[in-house]
Amino acid sequence: MPAEDLSSSSAFCKQQQSTVSEAAPVTTTQPQQPPPTSSSDSTQQPITLDINDLFEVHSELCNVAAEWKGLGLALRLHPGTLDTIEADCRDVQSRLREVLTQWLKKAYDTRRFGAPSWQLLVAAVAHPAGGNNPALALTIAHNHNVTPPPAHN
Repeated sequence: MPAEDLSSSSAFCKQQQSTVSEAAPVTTTQPQQPPPTSSSDSTQQPITLDINDLFEVHSELCNVAAEWKGLGLALRLHPGTLDTIEADCRDVQSRLREVLTQWLKKAYDTRRFGAPSWQLLVAAVAHPAGGNNPALALTIAHNHNVTPPPAHN
């Protein structure tokens, strides 16, 4: 998605200074999958996330808002998109929220990198160039029954 297409969603950051906690929680309407039987279970299908999951996704990440830009890159958002978010959003919480909004709206190459899922989010949070928070990645993986990412060296 070109950066100029972000004007309406980036305006959200300028206008919205309240926290996500004021929004009503939205639950995923997809059926829950049982936890994997082993860490080597590669047949598990990830649950696709969308904009309706913003509250839950943001709730998992609000303590790492300072890492919003690295996380955005790890979630495969275009650098121009991140520059627009940085210019339009005043604080790290609103920047993180806008990164997640763009990711959940699939404003990146989903054919190449896959649709938004807890598995992709866990990998981005754990990656040294992303959120760089392996402990949080493990917590999210446990909370959403996904395989934790391998440790980065």
